[in-house]
Amino acid sequence: MVDIQAYLQALITALRRAYGERLVYVGLQGSYLRGEAGEDSDVDVMTVIEALSPSDLRRYRALLETLGIHNKACGFLCGRDELRHWNRLELCHLLHTTRDCFGVLSELLPPFTAADTREFIRLSLNNLYHEICHRYVFENDPNGLRRSYRQVFFILQNLCFLETGVFCATGEELLEQARGADRALLLTAADYKRGAAVDGEAAFAALFGWLQKTMRRVG
Repeated sequence: MVDIQAYLQALITALRRAYGERLVYVGLQGSYLRGEAGEDSDVDVMTVIEALSPSDLRRYRALLETLGIHNKACGFLCGRDELRHWNRLELCHLLHTTRDCFGVLSELLPPFTAADTREFIRLSLNNLYHEICHRYVFENDPNGLRRSYRQVFFILQNLCFLETGVFCATGEELLEQARGADRALLLTAADYKRGAAVDGEAAFAALFGWLQKTMRRVG
């Protein structure tokens, strides 16, 4: 696994050297933020640069190669002005799933409302519903449902925040908050993640029914 603190320190130093005062923000995301990283986990980092250009992207790629883990580096890279105009539906999730390492993300984002978060959840539910129906009918991919179940965690993070005001950063925290069908789906997702045997037909039916009910729940 990557020594994440040493990596972030080296990355920020290299970014400041490369972009100077144009470096606006660096934040940690993903499994390393949640404390759930494994040997194969990507290192997800959000980086914001003033007046981002294609040449900046090429420089960023070359910089990652010098740090030695380019094959695992991942994340969200954007310009400051683009972030000011980002889709408001995604801002709640972005803010709560990113840890500031350089700069303050909340100062860079436009304002958003609970209605924006609700619409983000609704859109995520719609997309996942379409995805699993399409895979069930048109694809024969045993890993497809496993990938679909990953999305349940992110939807429930935002739904929990909308309903309770608590944003659960980790799977363990969310499992403590979840009840009923929400909890059952999280447990199935955990089974998929650890490679346990899962009844695909039962898992599909459970997810399909949960999506139907949760669409009505969100309104």
